[in-house]
Order: sequence, then structure tokens, then C-alpha cells
Amino acid sequence: MFLKGKRCIKMDDPSFRYDSNYPSQCPPSDAVSPEKLRLFRICKYSIQNSNGELNEKNFIPVCENKKRNFPPKKECISKALSFLGTLTKCKEIEEKYPNLGSKQIEVILNNKCGMIKKTNSLHYSLWDFKHPCICEAIGNDWKEVK
Repeated sequence: MFLKGKRCIKMDDPSFRYDSNYPSQCPPSDAVSPEKLRLFRICKYSIQNSNGELNEKNFIPVCENKKRNFPPKKECISKALSFLGTLTKCKEIEEKYPNLGSKQIEVILNNKCGMIKKTNSLHYSLWDFKHPCICEAIGNDWKEVK
């Protein structure tokens, strides 16, 4: 169990995207609930869907990419969404891995988004909740950046 705000959540809490289908200690016990955390994400598809909302296709964890295989020790991180701390880092990653996408958005993550951990100096992993979905949780707290 870990603390989220003022209540405890069990690791098998069905509010996470993959319900209880996570390895033990996933999300990690040192993941926290984001509060007005400004981060960036690389997007491959149109930023908005036909309803003018964030396009959920840009928020799919890498574990759902059938072309990639992950060893058991990487399963937890593969079920998280990646965010970056700076636009500069986004552009560096985009140049190194052009297949990830060519659009960037700035988002403000909040406690409805899930649990987050800084995994290196400019990379963050977010284990998102199933309800509300990540796009609904972000709401209007985003913008496309160049």
C-alpha cells in the first residue's frame, strides 16, 4: 500500500489503468500523486480528437506496442506513461527516436491523473488511473508547444 493524498490505495486498486495486472511493487512505493506538475509529452497522432479533446491515442503505455518485448524487470515501467521535464529534452528525444512522434504538448498533471515517479533527471513515469482516463484528468490543462 502507499499513500495518495489522505487515503491509502492498495496496489490492486481497480482505479489503475490495468486494474490489478501489475507486478508487485508497481507502481513503486515512492511514486507520488502529482499536484500541478508541469511536464511535456511527445505525441505521434493529432493532438485533439474530433470533439476537440486530447487524443487518447497519444497516451498509450509502451507495453501495448506489440513490436516491443519487455523483460519481467521492466514490466512495471512499460505500463507507465512517459513525460519529460523540459521542452528541450522532448526535442532531443524526438530527434533520437523520430518514430515516437513530432508534436509536443505541455500538460499540468494533477492528483486525478495517477501516481508519478521521477525516473531520471528529466524523465517521469506516470501510472495513470482508469477513471477518469488520463485525457479527462488533464482536462483543459494542456497546450501544444513547438
